[in-house]
Amino acid sequence: MGKQRRPRLRLVLTGGTCLMDQDENGSLVLAAKGNERIREVLPALERWAEVEVEEFSNVPGEWLGPSIWVRLRTRLVEILSSPGVDGAVVVLGTDGLEETAYFLHLTIPTRKPLVLTASLRGLGESGSDAPLNLVDAVRVAATPQAGGKGVLAVMNGKIYSAREVRKTDTQAVAPFSGEFGPLGLVDREGVFFYREPLRRHTHSSEFASAPLSTLPRVDLCCAYAGADGALVEAALAAGAEGIVVAALGSGNVSQELGEVLMRIASRGVPVVVSTQAGNGRASPIYRYPGGGKDLAQAGCIFADNLSPLKARVLLMVALQCLPSRRDLARVFAEY
Repeated sequence: MGKQRRPRLRLVLTGGTCLMDQDENGSLVLAAKGNERIREVLPALERWAEVEVEEFSNVPGEWLGPSIWVRLRTRLVEILSSPGVDGAVVVLGTDGLEETAYFLHLTIPTRKPLVLTASLRGLGESGSDAPLNLVDAVRVAATPQAGGKGVLAVMNGKIYSAREVRKTDTQAVAPFSGEFGPLGLVDREGVFFYREPLRRHTHSSEFASAPLSTLPRVDLCCAYAGADGALVEAALAAGAEGIVVAALGSGNVSQELGEVLMRIASRGVPVVVSTQAGNGRASPIYRYPGGGKDLAQAGCIFADNLSPLKARVLLMVALQCLPSRRDLARVFAEY
């Protein structure tokens, strides 16, 4: 019997701390040749798969935005459509991982493994978490069981769904978590999955086959004590086609902000209500000016347990792809 071939993976570099250098003062700076750093760890990666490295960009995670998302999505669709590629790993900055991962989760038409990873320390830093995260991401992407589960984020030995993953610590080498925990683990013995996403994604997403060259502007406003609607009005004046509210509690805002949100929702502007709370669903429970029940009756859509950042991503994609805004409530119930 012939030797079984190793999976063939594409390692796509977008930048992030993993590829950065330290200057003479210890500050992290963009490296001139970040892809050369990856070459140092390639032997460890190639134990698990045939890895081809591709430099897509070299930017911090904070620079990743809609214009880069759509270009990255286009490139990944090309890569994953090739019969000679079994899966892909994307390296990016931790600050851009949540939104980028969820955008790809909604819009990539594939069953092949697509794994995102990052690190809090660069490959050249002492005690870096980058080498292990890269190895673990490659191991997951090389595992057939990772296929069909949507976009995955792998860090610190844990496998998260793109829909759930959140950055919850600023500098710890284990900065990510998910409300329902990881989908699986990576350890010395192998890759182990214990559950899988039930909401629509990748191959089952209605957005995966849509041509995407741009995304509409959607702004995020935050509820806080004494908040009025000035920032919402400014966002609409700047061209926002929708508003996501990071509300308080289960989906409540001040009376002043509520009045503005209700007014614009009643005239057809999409308003999605999420919550600043780390866990739980935004839901229309309270009935008074600014309360969730009043917002829902005015036409605001509740984001279930999507974070404000992810609710914004879904609203942008839906506004670009849906033929009718009447489907927005359905979309937030299905994705």
